[in-house]
Amino acid sequence: MLSLRVDKRASIQAAVAAAYAETLPNRIQAAQSVALQKSKQEIKTKLAEMGRPGKYIIVQIAGFGPVGATLKLTPQASKRSSKSGYDRGMGAYVFIKGRRGGRIIRPHTANVMKLRKQSVAAGYPPFLKKARLGAIASNRDEIRKVAREILNANIRQGLRTQGFGTRGGTPAREFTDRPFIG
Repeated sequence: MLSLRVDKRASIQAAVAAAYAETLPNRIQAAQSVALQKSKQEIKTKLAEMGRPGKYIIVQIAGFGPVGATLKLTPQASKRSSKSGYDRGMGAYVFIKGRRGGRIIRPHTANVMKLRKQSVAAGYPPFLKKARLGAIASNRDEIRKVAREILNANIRQGLRTQGFGTRGGTPAREFTDRPFIG
């Protein structure tokens, strides 16, 4: 659905590190794996702050090539998950893609649909024979922008910790040279 790729040209520090890709791939992979795991958690937190359906977006990490990685954001599997009929997967899908308005929905079993107490309290009648769905704007660009900013910042930090960057980065590396497998 929504995919961000990080290759060796993702940031200024990664471009410098690309020169070392043949000689120091383990350090680059270690920096990248730490950055991706940290980014995964931060993106999940940020998506939940953006709206309720953001909690139901799954963040996955997949590697490609010697020093590349893909961060995939997909809605969770669609299933009815509450007694009111709220579908978490569909909510997350609409949160990412948006929805065109105008579709008319009608009741499946009875002649009327009963509205929630909150809607009736807001001034709507308790029963409806049909309803028209409104349009919902897509959040794709905002999600992509937030994810890219978090990812680039964490990759810069990871490379700096591994010793790449201006003046050799941070002298002490806390992480192992073992690449992320997962």
